[in-house]
Amino acid sequence: MKRSEQKINDTWNMEDMFPSDKVWEEDFEKATKEVAKYKEFSGKIKDSKDKLIEFLKFNDEISLLAERLYVYANQKYHEDMGNGQSRARRARRSQDLRTAPRSRASMRSGKISQTNKL
Repeated sequence: MKRSEQKINDTWNMEDMFPSDKVWEEDFEKATKEVAKYKEFSGKIKDSKDKLIEFLKFNDEISLLAERLYVYANQKYHEDMGNGQSRARRARRSQDLRTAPRSRASMRSGKISQTNKL
């Protein structure tokens, strides 16, 4: 059965996450740019408690946004697997935001453990 043939009450309300695909695109672009800021923390989070707290807050914000983007793209894909835009959005969220987890992991490996002297 096609999505267009479903009763609206039997479908996901994706507008609770993003009111439109346009808003998803805007937040996706924002997240893609923000991920690059992980480099700004490289070698610095051990310098002070404030820098560590700044990094942790930044990491939380990016992680939550990336998760919302990921879930929305995935749900929209499963909503209608025949929709080319949904397939493309799902592929983009996988490729473009893939660097975020690696960046976070590299920031954590050895760097935070050095802050125990603060």
